[in-house]
Amino acid sequence: MSRARWTLAVALAAGVSAGCGTSPQHLVLDPARYATACTAAADCVPARLGDVCARCACPGAAISRTGLALLQADVTALLPFCGDPGGQVCGPCPAAVAVCDAGHCALEAP
Repeated sequence: MSRARWTLAVALAAGVSAGCGTSPQHLVLDPARYATACTAAADCVPARLGDVCARCACPGAAISRTGLALLQADVTALLPFCGDPGGQVCGPCPAAVAVCDAGHCALEAP
């Protein structure tokens, strides 16, 4: 098995899903895979989940710092399957702050 196929197979087995068939443009990071438990806002970080190939996506969720290494590993494993963005220019993301709300990380406007 090639390294690329093996990497995708490992990512899929680990719970990272490829939605919409096998198109590399639809590799999805499942929010349920990443921890959100917290006791303080410092335990939380903004996270960009969903379609990993959407180059201009902004953080739309918050996860626990303990889940950040797993998220970064998943993104690193899946990015090679995304097409070339072709010089796509992205605008700024709206301001967002990760907070701890009732024991779970959440994203709020400042």
